[in-house]
Amino acid sequence: MLEGLSWIVFGAMKLFLGSFLAYFALQQGVPLELADDPANMYNLAFSYVFENPSISVAVACCFVVISQLKINVANAYAGSLAWSNFFSRVTRNHPGRVVWMIFNVVIALLLMELGIYQTIENMLSVYSVLVLAWLSSVVADLIINKPLGISPKHIEFKRSHLYDINPVGVGSMIIASFAGFTAHFGWYGEIVQALGSFVACGLPFITVPLIGYLTKGKFYLVKRQQPVVITGITRCHICENEFDQEDMTYCPAYQKSICSLCCSLDVRCGDQCRPEATLASQSHHFFHRFLTTNLLKIMTTPLAQFVALTTGMSLTGAGILFLIYLQVPLENLEVKQVFSVTLIKIFFLLTIIIGIVSWLFILARNSNHSALKELRSLTQTLATEVKAHEKTSQALQNAKVAAETANDAKSRYLAGLSHELRTPLNVMLGYAQLLSQDKNIPAKQRDSISIVKRNGEHLTDLIEGLLEISKIEAGRLTLQRDEFNLKAILQQLVDMFQMIAGQKNIEFHYQPCSNLPDYVATDKQRFRQILINLISNGIKYTEQGSVTLKITYRNQVANFSVIDTGVGISEDNQERIFKPFEQIRNNHTQAIGGTGLGLTISRSLTELMGAKLP
Repeated sequence: MLEGLSWIVFGAMKLFLGSFLAYFALQQGVPLELADDPANMYNLAFSYVFENPSISVAVACCFVVISQLKINVANAYAGSLAWSNFFSRVTRNHPGRVVWMIFNVVIALLLMELGIYQTIENMLSVYSVLVLAWLSSVVADLIINKPLGISPKHIEFKRSHLYDINPVGVGSMIIASFAGFTAHFGWYGEIVQALGSFVACGLPFITVPLIGYLTKGKFYLVKRQQPVVITGITRCHICENEFDQEDMTYCPAYQKSICSLCCSLDVRCGDQCRPEATLASQSHHFFHRFLTTNLLKIMTTPLAQFVALTTGMSLTGAGILFLIYLQVPLENLEVKQVFSVTLIKIFFLLTIIIGIVSWLFILARNSNHSALKELRSLTQTLATEVKAHEKTSQALQNAKVAAETANDAKSRYLAGLSHELRTPLNVMLGYAQLLSQDKNIPAKQRDSISIVKRNGEHLTDLIEGLLEISKIEAGRLTLQRDEFNLKAILQQLVDMFQMIAGQKNIEFHYQPCSNLPDYVATDKQRFRQILINLISNGIKYTEQGSVTLKITYRNQVANFSVIDTGVGISEDNQERIFKPFEQIRNNHTQAIGGTGLGLTISRSLTELMGAKLP
């Protein structure tokens, strides 16, 4: 009570003191037309405080200036709240309350300098009709409709939860304003004319519950199919500031929680939270009851909007000028006629300006709507693509998990199977080797045993290759860091393959570079394994000619090239040969055996060691 209503006590004291000063001025012989002038009242009061008249005038002047500054700035700030709240909802823009406060101060200064405050004071009785109709509609809704359950128990201010037009408040204000204006103009007699403001004040207490009952209170809050409960302190998705749950709302366009101010200012959402509660939708439903669809389309064209806006603004200007004409006391009929002609000329000049500004406004509004429509279409397309990408990403993730699971299962299976196979296979190879060396066995049987031995060794190589690939794919293969003499290792390989090449009657050439380093650090075993696989393949598939191992070294990067004069590999099969168990079979390679795992293992090991095998 002390925080909200104590200003009434101080306001009443100020009224009593002001009345006392006016009465005091009349008692001192001040003329009636000057008794209510603050400057005269304060000057007279301070003349009893200070003996020097100049000091009393100066103090009274300062007191008037300070009082007027306080009153006008306070009123300007209060007005800025209404201006900013209204225009932020209409224009979806918020330049700041300071802008509106300065705007109101400038208006007050202009009105004072133009000297039309007296005209405004004479029009206050007309203006009071609007104010009382509005305030009474609000009060009637609070003290009648809410206790009766016609309106919601709580007070809601979020745009996403409200209709743009509530017939209860808007309808009762229009009815009360019309009744108050017509009463003020004497339509119902002198007594009702004197009580015009009271008519506007009392009528909403009848119309508000009546309209609320007829509309069943369905235009207070937007029905929400899936209400989202927001608890605690939440961060706004747009401005990224934190607010209490009372200041937050869920936005289906962003699919996040946003604050009520961002909700009021946002123009990109297209009111997805309340498609049937916008002014355009409500107007369409209202006029559709009385007009055809074709006529509604004509009324929504830019030309029809221009005519409607220009007519409405012109009528508003005409009403203001007419009120000025009625309130200005002119006894001379000729002067009054000249004044009326002047107001008519002003009206037509204003109509021209209103028409130009209205047309520019309609064009800008249509351009803005077209841009917003395009933006929303692109946003919807982008949102659809994002959802599709999310589904694809989720499906890819699921497939990746399934593949990794299957790969792990395969690796475990191969590891277990290879262990179970190698035990009997090693026994079989051991007996085959012993039997092949037994001189008591005839030569024909020893040849058959040699065939068994060769196939067992081939099966052993196949099992080792599969196990090697499984370790690489499962990431369980660890590399050793060995520091060794590179030139010595390469020379050992050259000596070995020169002998193998000589057995096939082909040449083996070794072309090292002069700046090859002596020592390198890498996995010695895997390095030898890769080179052995590549060079042995070159020798294996070369029938005549030569095989060359060429090495270049530059910028600490070594390139190993195995060049042969064999049949070669077509471009279509160059990627295929690196797949497991893939071998190119033709007339030249039909009799050449192998597991088809050598190149697969070589490429995997090369990539694991940070190199590249084309």
